[in-house]
Amino acid sequence: MNKQPDYGKLVHSPADLARMHIQYAESIIDQPGIKWGIPGIDKLVIPQRPGNMTVICGRPGHGKSTLLARQAKRTAANLDPRSGQCVVYVTWEQTAEELEAFFASNDEYTSTDYAWGRVPIEQVKKQTIPRGTLPLWVIGHSLKYAGTKMPQMTPEVVYRAIETMTTGYEHEFKPVLLCLDYIQLIPVVGRHSSKVERINDAVIQAKHLAMRVGCPVMVAVQASRAVDDRTIKVPQMHDAQWCSAIEQTTDKFFGVWRPFKTEEPTRPLVFQGRNIDITPELFVLQMSKQRFDEGRHTWMMSFSPAELELVELELDVTDLGEW
Repeated sequence: MNKQPDYGKLVHSPADLARMHIQYAESIIDQPGIKWGIPGIDKLVIPQRPGNMTVICGRPGHGKSTLLARQAKRTAANLDPRSGQCVVYVTWEQTAEELEAFFASNDEYTSTDYAWGRVPIEQVKKQTIPRGTLPLWVIGHSLKYAGTKMPQMTPEVVYRAIETMTTGYEHEFKPVLLCLDYIQLIPVVGRHSSKVERINDAVIQAKHLAMRVGCPVMVAVQASRAVDDRTIKVPQMHDAQWCSAIEQTTDKFFGVWRPFKTEEPTRPLVFQGRNIDITPELFVLQMSKQRFDEGRHTWMMSFSPAELELVELELDVTDLGEW
């Protein structure tokens, strides 16, 4: 017999709410939340907290997945492996083995080196040792199970997979950050009359997943081709491909753009009255929504995707709001 769900868990009395609010306020004071680790961003962006959903939106090849990997690796590196806290990266786009090249990259060997097979196997083994202590888990398909029947990775299946992290191990593991790559590839159960309806459902379920797991979630979202026809090609919320629910559901929205991919390198990018050279590392990060606070800021960054290194350019400007 199926056990009936406890509907009472959805009901909160005024007295319960008072206690819960105090506990939540105490947790905010005690726990700093998930930050970017970049002063210029952290002073303007509210830290990510349990239940929050942050969207990284960009055109293909403009760094949305790489930025997610950077955030995952950085967050995991700041955790105590003995605490049971961890980061969970969920991928629908790559195999677990291929994704690991992002996390294994360093100053000596980049993810590009791994993709080409340029890393000597002894170095691969050497770098695997410290990687084993990095509390960064991956949920996704693996080549070792190729040819076998695998579960369809719906949001519910992902939640069940995360639940398995509390069994079969010496310690119980608790995710502090969940990364989903990427929303348009997430399958959802049910009948949907269009791709828009299906993906909007995936957006809502991703937000629910953050609340059920009890940690913030970062979601990569592909931008539509309409962005390509603009002078400033930073995606806005309405540019999220086939998912209008993004505007209402997300707590923070970031658009990303690598001008080197779309512009003539010989012509500088003009920002806040300053000419900025277009290099392969130039990376534009713009926040166009932040729930509970001012939500529009733009940062000029230097981003090396192969090494997952992101730093802010030093520009003599005081207002980084509107372009």
